[in-house]
Amino acid sequence: MTYLPFSSSPSEFPQTRQFSSAESSVLTVDFGNSQVKFGLLHTRPGLLPELIRVIAVDQDAPTPWSELERWAADFPAPSRCLAAGVNPRRLKDFCEAWLASSLARQWPQPQSVTRKELPLEVDVDFPDKVGIDRLLNAVATNFLRQPGEPVIVVSAGTATTVDLVSPAGAFLGGCILPGIRLGALALHHYTALLPLLDDEPSGEPRLPGRNTVEAMRNGLVWGQLGAVRELVARLSAVVEGQPALIFTGGAGEWLSSQFASARYEAHLPLKGLASLS
Repeated sequence: MTYLPFSSSPSEFPQTRQFSSAESSVLTVDFGNSQVKFGLLHTRPGLLPELIRVIAVDQDAPTPWSELERWAADFPAPSRCLAAGVNPRRLKDFCEAWLASSLARQWPQPQSVTRKELPLEVDVDFPDKVGIDRLLNAVATNFLRQPGEPVIVVSAGTATTVDLVSPAGAFLGGCILPGIRLGALALHHYTALLPLLDDEPSGEPRLPGRNTVEAMRNGLVWGQLGAVRELVARLSAVVEGQPALIFTGGAGEWLSSQFASARYEAHLPLKGLASLS
C-alpha cells in the first residue's frame, strides 16, 4: 500500500463516475502548502459533493491549462468556480491568469472564498488565523457525521492536522504537527549526513530498520502514526460523545487503515469548497 507521496509530480486521480449533462457541477481549486489541486465535482443538495475529476500539481508548477481545457471539452460548464487556500499569492496569480486563458470564454470566473463565507461556527481564540483548509475539512465533515456526533478529522499532508468538530458542528481547534514528508525534509536539511527520502515507498517499513534509510522511514511513518493515535485519544477525552474519525490527505488513507472504524475521504477541502455552491 502506498502511504506517502515523497515526490509530487503532476498527477490525475481516477475518475469516480461518468457525468451527466443534466447534473450541476462546480470547479474548485485548493492552493495548499505543497500542491495545487483542481477538482470538478458534482453537487447534490444536502449531500457531500462527489468528485468527477481531480488533478494535482506542485505548488510552483505551471497551471495545467491544457488539462483544464480538456475538462471544458468533455463536460458541461460548471455553475461556479470557487478557489481558496493557504497560499494567497498563488491564488491571486491564478485568478488573474484565468482572464487571459481560453477558459475565461467558456467557464465562470473564479471566485476567491474567505473564511467569513463558510457556514461554520469557529470557536477558537483567533478565528481569522485558522487555515481555511482546516475549516473546509470541518465544513465537509458536517455532511458526513450523524446528528449530535462529534468528529475528529485528520488531514495528513505537508503538515498533519488533527482537529475537533463539536456535536453541534462547530470547529473547536486541534493540533498541528509536521507531516511525514516535511519530517523527511527536516531530517535531511538539518543534519550532516542523513539522505533526502525523495522516492515513494510502498508497504509498511520493516522493523527494525537495518540501514539508515529504513531507520528514517520507521521513525517517520510509525512516529507519525503514534503521534496521531495520541492526539486522537486526547481530543476524544475532551468532548462529549464518541467522535467519528475521518481522514484525508496524502498519507490519510494508510493512516486510516490503522484505526478501527475510521473513514477515509479523499480531497475533503475540495468537497467542502464545492458544497458552498
